[in-house]
Amino acid sequence: MKKFKTGDIVQLLDPDLPIVGLVMTRDSKKNKYLIKFSAGQQDYYSEEELMLYVHGQK
Repeated sequence: MKKFKTGDIVQLLDPDLPIVGLVMTRDSKKNKYLIKFSAGQQDYYSEEELMLYVHGQK
């Protein structure tokens, strides 16, 4: 099941690294999302590691 879609702004749930990124695509084989944080930083994360970012809410 897809929880996020391309273009969604998400935040990592890791309390040590609460950064915001953009969903670029979903890899159906890995069942993970490619999240881009800046021009050079991106990585794959599962749905359980992400939450939809809502400005002003924690």
